[in-house]
Amino acid sequence: MNEHFLLDTNTISAALDFHAGVIDHIMHAQRLYVPAVVLGELYHGAYKSARRDSNLAICAAIARFNTILTCEEKTADVYEQIIADLEARAAHPRE
Repeated sequence: MNEHFLLDTNTISAALDFHAGVIDHIMHAQRLYVPAVVLGELYHGAYKSARRDSNLAICAAIARFNTILTCEEKTADVYEQIIADLEARAAHPRE
């Protein structure tokens, strides 16, 4: 089967939650593509999670074993840092 899939954040989350239907499709794919923005969203969630280190390792594995579209893993990581900074500023606006 010559299957190529573009994964979004929800699909990756479902796979990480062991959703059988999603995993079946992914396992039969010839190639998986992950947009850099999706990788950035995953990093964002990892940095905010209670299991930060293990989730960051998952993000790195996703980047290493799939084709990242548009930009590099570092760009996605910086994207998350910008989002985190903006959230912090919104939570504590200057008076």
